[in-house]
Amino acid sequence: MYVVDPAWFSARNYNHRLVGERRYAFILESLLDIEQQLASKGHRLYVVEGDPLVEIPQLVDRNNIDLIGGAKQSGWFESALWQQLHDRLPQQTVAVQWNNYLYPSEPWRSVDTMAAEGAATGTNKLPKPLKLSLIHI
Repeated sequence: MYVVDPAWFSARNYNHRLVGERRYAFILESLLDIEQQLASKGHRLYVVEGDPLVEIPQLVDRNNIDLIGGAKQSGWFESALWQQLHDRLPQQTVAVQWNNYLYPSEPWRSVDTMAAEGAATGTNKLPKPLKLSLIHI
């Protein structure tokens, strides 16, 4: 599932949008490619549009999901979103991992594990995700 957050397109500080036209076009092209790859293996990609903090919990509840995985991001907004999602889904495991490496450098870990590691070392190691409403591309 991929969530497109309408907030990406709203002006923020200095009238800056998180996602511009060209970046969004690239995202859509990438999603179409991923959908084709998944279809060749008998799977589907679901793209939803909406607030991730509403859409993901609804999907979790409807489908009895106990593990939510996502890509760790370096941005403040993205990290805050992962933490808020974890806070809203305390019964589920929320796992995030850096995935922009050619070879993974660390195994998947839950937010709870990262929080425990952070408490032990006095650092905050918590990241966050994104969200949307069901629209199939």
